[in-house]
Amino acid sequence: MRYKFLLGIILFYAVSIRAHEGMWLPYLIEQQIFPAMQQAGCKITPEQIYSANKASLAHAIVRIGNGCSGGFLSSNGLVITNHHCVQYFISQLSNTNNNFLQQGFWAHSLQQEMQIHGLKVSVMLEIQDVTDSIVKPEDAHIAHAQLQDLRKERIKKVGDAIKLRYAKSDYSIEPIWGGNQYIMFVYRLYSDIRFVGFPPLHMASFGGDVDNWEWPRHSADFALLRIYADSAGLPSADKQVNIPLKPQKSLKIDARGVKTGDYTMVMGYPASTMNYASSTEIESTYRYLNPMQIQLRGLRLDPIKNYMSESPQAYTQYYSQYEKLNNYYKKWQGEQFGIAKSNPIERARQFEYELQKWILQDTIRSNSYGSLLSEYRTAYVRYFNTYYALMAYVESYWKMDFFVLGERFMQLYDDTEKAMKSIQKHCDIYYNTKNIRVEKQSFPMVMKALDTLIATHYLPKEYAAMTVSQRQTYIQTIVTESVLFNIDSKDAFLKKVYTPKHNFKLSKLHTLLDSDPGILFVKQTMKHISNTLYKDYIHAAAELDSIQSLYYSCLFLYKGSELYADANSSMRVSFGNVLPYKTADAINYAAQSTAAGIPQKWQSGIVDYSYNARLDSLLQHKHYGSYSTDTLFVNFAASNHTSGGNSGSPVLNAYGNCIGVNFDRNKEGTMSDIYFDERFCRNISVDIRYILFCIEMYGQSTNILQELEFVSPIK
Repeated sequence: MRYKFLLGIILFYAVSIRAHEGMWLPYLIEQQIFPAMQQAGCKITPEQIYSANKASLAHAIVRIGNGCSGGFLSSNGLVITNHHCVQYFISQLSNTNNNFLQQGFWAHSLQQEMQIHGLKVSVMLEIQDVTDSIVKPEDAHIAHAQLQDLRKERIKKVGDAIKLRYAKSDYSIEPIWGGNQYIMFVYRLYSDIRFVGFPPLHMASFGGDVDNWEWPRHSADFALLRIYADSAGLPSADKQVNIPLKPQKSLKIDARGVKTGDYTMVMGYPASTMNYASSTEIESTYRYLNPMQIQLRGLRLDPIKNYMSESPQAYTQYYSQYEKLNNYYKKWQGEQFGIAKSNPIERARQFEYELQKWILQDTIRSNSYGSLLSEYRTAYVRYFNTYYALMAYVESYWKMDFFVLGERFMQLYDDTEKAMKSIQKHCDIYYNTKNIRVEKQSFPMVMKALDTLIATHYLPKEYAAMTVSQRQTYIQTIVTESVLFNIDSKDAFLKKVYTPKHNFKLSKLHTLLDSDPGILFVKQTMKHISNTLYKDYIHAAAELDSIQSLYYSCLFLYKGSELYADANSSMRVSFGNVLPYKTADAINYAAQSTAAGIPQKWQSGIVDYSYNARLDSLLQHKHYGSYSTDTLFVNFAASNHTSGGNSGSPVLNAYGNCIGVNFDRNKEGTMSDIYFDERFCRNISVDIRYILFCIEMYGQSTNILQELEFVSPIK
């Protein structure tokens, strides 16, 4: 098989990989990258990291929901992850009597643990290469669309077989290298998850917006959960009889923490990277996509920020939404900084020049790949034009609250009884939980920007036909008259909807819906996106996928030494060291932060550095607990290659023991999704000693400490 030959090339040359770059599949570590890991300081064997035959570190790593990682810290189902990964669920449990978000929570017994509704945790059972069952020699002669359907059938067949082997299991079969290789991840999905402990928000997210994507940090961004299962360790919905899960493997804790230069290993589920992007891809992101996203998010963030500053109630009301929007707003800004500093565009151009020269040096290669790079560029430009337009809609008004409500009204065009009954509820939620002034301020601004950002033919045809002044008048009419922006209009509209003369009379109901300018605008937008833009996008994406598969085949042959698969939310391992970094002349950052920085930030007077009297007292009196003496280390920076999805990943030392929890990257390091530059790309983690301090001294929860297994003596 072709992929086996290509894989052999990767394995042979892998030792020359650049420094600490890469997110590696656990089952390939020994063949691909282990010598480099040893050189960085690793003291354990590949089999201890992942083994198909016995419990290994990989079996201690879990996936939290659909976007975070975590790890077992005890043989009694205790799991650690990031506070920000479960913040939504904390807020759902909080109320005026028990504001867990602001006060924190610590269970002092199993009976006190709080049930989390809606959160699921995946526990890995096995990783297996199933390429031989998915990719066949005859695939080269099958059309792309037909091939995708055929491979879906093959994937289902493989998955159905594995589910017979493992009771109550699930699977995910992920394509890598443009579909040249398929990896199966088998896991069990648990839904009985309970909170064990977490610090208050102002400690977990200390520094808030100001410190997000920044270093140095002083955050206690962690939370403790427990997975419950039936007596056989299988997922069960019977919460009355479930017991704590006994995992195959749990992590030991090294309370000695870390020091500069120490080896670090991150295991988890990084979401997505594009580390093999062409110069055209990187340049399109840098010059067009990121600036557009930054501009539109900024326009949406400003009204929210202004409203939040008016009162504590307003701040709480929009905190989660603001943080969600602001997170990637700052991430994209950091990515722009990193690209400008490292110039991966020019590096990619040089690589492509050398690749093309190599292709043309051989007749067989020339016949197979001679026009590949030019075809790739052409296909990508077509794809990018549609993707850019879609993202412009997403970042402007598609995901705004008024538009989401407008999409609910679309159900009324089908005149279903269910829609008639639910629309009042959705309107009540919208008007009771959102400040409409924020929507009224944001919408005209993003529409004005959108006019200059995307091509006319990707605008709804009714809107595109208007002059600039007509568009402005139209938007103001929507804001002043639509049910989506005015509670009086909403009440009058719903009164008509629920009167007998309109109820279940399709033509009259349609006329009523079309008479509202906001609902009509939503209808026209969704019709245009579905019938025109999205179809163009799907067609362009399919064409690009087909060419990318060929591109990766060529890349394998040319430079297998540099190839680790891009992240795709499957389990990966990255390694590095605790290292300082320098961003500019005379600007040097140490690799570790200490508790001394917390009162220093309090003294700045910045509102995001929330004062905590209890924490202040503990720090002033140096009541650091059993795991720290004169200095309480808080966070550390290391050179591990991480991405979104690594939030909550346990950070392990050279012996595979837990020394912290990954929670962020520095601003300059966000570029690592495109290009990893070890000079300043850093992941940021909570030091295990600060976590232990929070549990023991702040949370007064020695019961939690008693179930942990330590490899170093308590002082």
